Amino acid sequence: MWIPRLRGEERTGRVHGGDGWCRTRLTSAKNMEQRTMRKAEMVQRIAQELGCTTAKAAAAVEAILTTIKASLQQGDPVILRRFGTWQVRAKRARVGRNPKTGAAAAIPARRVVRFLAGHPFKQAVAGATPPGG
Repeated sequence: MWIPRLRGEERTGRVHGGDGWCRTRLTSAKNMEQRTMRKAEMVQRIAQELGCTTAKAAAAVEAILTTIKASLQQGDPVILRRFGTWQVRAKRARVGRNPKTGAAAAIPARRVVRFLAGHPFKQAVAGATPPGG
């Protein structure tokens, strides 16, 4: 079933309807109190800021993300001064519980990405101005 997008509505994800068809859940603008920036919007803002084409901005964003991902896959931390650090952490195997049935379930060991925000970044998010900046 196709649901048309109305002005002021955003796609938030795929859900299965009661009739078995997969449809896009739409939310109105007034319900979008927590707005999410997507990669496409980031590309548009960078293109505007630098005065370049969206294709060049998209290539730059993709190159940055690919470089970060490749470094993390090798286990190397990525440090951006005054912004933050991404690092790979190893989580050990453990026994968890199925919340629905209460039965024990084995959770395997895995590697996860952890982001630690830098102090100036934390201050900027909190609304304070960073010292010396």
